[in-house]
Amino acid sequence: YAVIGNDSICFCGNTPGTLQLELTSCDTPCPKNETQMCGGENAASVYDTKVTAPGPLATINVVNSTETTLRVSWTSPQAYSVISDYAIQAYITQTYSDFTLIPLEWRVSNETFLLVLPNLQPGS
Repeated sequence: YAVIGNDSICFCGNTPGTLQLELTSCDTPCPKNETQMCGGENAASVYDTKVTAPGPLATINVVNSTETTLRVSWTSPQAYSVISDYAIQAYITQTYSDFTLIPLEWRVSNETFLLVLPNLQPGS
């Protein structure tokens, strides 16, 4: 589903909202296409795109850890469409380091389910 609000705000998801209004509540034309409605005052237009995104991973586990690496494994989410790859991100939530630490990201193919995440900051 795609939701378009009157300020050109867009949201996509696998389930529509539960509150429905009369169609006449969506009376604000879209800025770029005035033949289409983009919601109204305190209302948004919902469109069924017939495209669905994968859900969250079914499982994710830390298999092994060292001072600077994590070995993680996972199982695929319930996929409503083709998963082309996975993006694994590491964000620093707490550290004892004096250095500014940046988030790290790894991309792997859709056939990879085990990965060693290197170059992690000790004490973080």
